Amino acid sequence: MAQGLAQLPYTRTIPATNGRDGWIAYMRAGSLSVWLLTLLLPFLLVKDWSSWNELGEEGVDFKKYFYVGFAVICAAHLTLGPSPWLTAPFKILKTWSGLMLTIFCGFELLVSPLSLVPKTSAVYAVGTWGVMLICMLYWQSDYRILQRMTWVAGMVAFAWLFFLSLKLGLRFGQAIGGINRNTTGIAGVGAMICCMVYPRREIRWAGVALAWLFALATTSRGSLVALAVFAITYYAAYKGTYRAIVHGLIATAAFGVVVLVYPHLRHAITNDVFMVHDKARGMGSGFTGRVDAWKQAINAFWKNPILGYGFRASTQETHGGYGGIHSGYLKILVETGFVGGFLVIGAVLVEAARRLRLVLQLQSMPQNAIPGIDTAESMRINALVFATLMMTLTLWIYEQVYINLGSIVSVVLFLMLVAPAYVPIVPKKERR
Repeated sequence: MAQGLAQLPYTRTIPATNGRDGWIAYMRAGSLSVWLLTLLLPFLLVKDWSSWNELGEEGVDFKKYFYVGFAVICAAHLTLGPSPWLTAPFKILKTWSGLMLTIFCGFELLVSPLSLVPKTSAVYAVGTWGVMLICMLYWQSDYRILQRMTWVAGMVAFAWLFFLSLKLGLRFGQAIGGINRNTTGIAGVGAMICCMVYPRREIRWAGVALAWLFALATTSRGSLVALAVFAITYYAAYKGTYRAIVHGLIATAAFGVVVLVYPHLRHAITNDVFMVHDKARGMGSGFTGRVDAWKQAINAFWKNPILGYGFRASTQETHGGYGGIHSGYLKILVETGFVGGFLVIGAVLVEAARRLRLVLQLQSMPQNAIPGIDTAESMRINALVFATLMMTLTLWIYEQVYINLGSIVSVVLFLMLVAPAYVPIVPKKERR
């Protein structure tokens, strides 16, 4: 028996296209482009990325750019009126992931006086929940307009990265200017995810191609691994596990043949892209060189395992004895202890499992099985969220930024966490 929209679990009602909210809805959704752009603007102003001391001397305050972008998107969403703002917090609490992250933010605010950096921990706890709230409000508009404007936000980010490449210089294997290659590479990954919201396949492929282009051009190994995990999990969820395995085996065999036929390709991948034998970025420095930092972080964690040193404490010069962590999981545990680690990691795992379950349920349904719901688009948005979360869990293994409100990929993570589970059908008379 077909289910009605109101009977579906975890439903977040999104109005279908009605033509009455036209330009205001576009303006609201377009504020995401402004927000993402402000996160990348400071890249142009930094001459030397070698140390945070140098950044301080140059007078570049990254936070003020985030504040500007966040203020713009908040102001734009005031046009929704008071009702969505009052109901959005309750919608966040309807899922286990939203509930766990809300508890995390509240708990970190409560224990912030015990942090090595009390003010910073309190501000980031409130700010993190505020970002989640505004991301929830972002989806409370015409979904078709949101699809277009989310893609625009991704392309704006790509355009700025391209401008930086021209302005600061980019040669294959080198960073854009003096910017950390993983910083720009991961920004490209976030921009790609925004592009993947768009329904047209060729538009999505353009975003994927640009993300791989920037990751390969800068030889950002972390971004390449993240992109590979995203592609595999998205394809497996969207197309089905069996088909994905068969296609994966075929692709792997074909790639193996090409590598055997062209040995110089193997050399290029090993040495020019992954830099396995490079003195500065090879196995001993870029890979196994992080083990010592991990050991130092683990030792610091066991000195304060329950509450940690404080949310965002390891980013500040607080002399906590944990050094450069280079792992999101260890950073979570060092900063927030077992309590925070359980809530943050658990929230992502629970939401990933929920989205995969929804994809599997929707795969077995015909298009008109649920009145008022676009089954195909609903399946695709859930597959996109699942792939984003699985990529995030992988990224946290070797990248130390797990929640950084100044990073595009963190903003996109929250955007996906609260994305709608079901997409409404546009009535035929309202289609263009």
